[in-house]
Amino acid sequence: NNVLDATMSWTKLVRDKDDLEGIPDDSLEAAAEAAKAKDLEGWLFTLEYPSFFPVSTYCSNRELRREMYNAYVTRASEIGPDDGKFDNTEKMEEILKYRHELAQLLDFNNYAELSLATKMAENTAEVLTFLTDLADKSIAQGKEEIAVMKEFAAAELGIDDLQAWDSAFVGEKLRQHK
Repeated sequence: NNVLDATMSWTKLVRDKDDLEGIPDDSLEAAAEAAKAKDLEGWLFTLEYPSFFPVSTYCSNRELRREMYNAYVTRASEIGPDDGKFDNTEKMEEILKYRHELAQLLDFNNYAELSLATKMAENTAEVLTFLTDLADKSIAQGKEEIAVMKEFAAAELGIDDLQAWDSAFVGEKLRQHK
């Protein structure tokens, strides 16, 4: 499983505790233990959720959040810090091919129709209509929430260009503020 391999192979060793401001003590202890287990000095972080989440949500160090976010969202892909080492593209294409073949063997036009055979939706058009309606209803609220986060980030945290790697951190700070 390339996603698991990529998640477990990427690490970030931090030697200066000042770079970890805001991370809860229990997460810092776990990172220190992870470093110690590899005979390293400092705090070792991985892309596993118990390690990634506290950095993305609580760490004041924006650069560390950015680095971990970029590694996390590009794991098992053709891009990112592992330069495609764990790229899942071929496996995904193979899975899609076999799903399509299975659907056709069972007299369905495609895998989506096969998947729907045991679900509440009648057909793929109904699913697309539902998803489009859901998106239409959600976009305005999402834009409003982003605007609030941008305003709070600029006014309270000095972040004038809110980025994806800031969202969990700013969201948590906003939640605490409210």
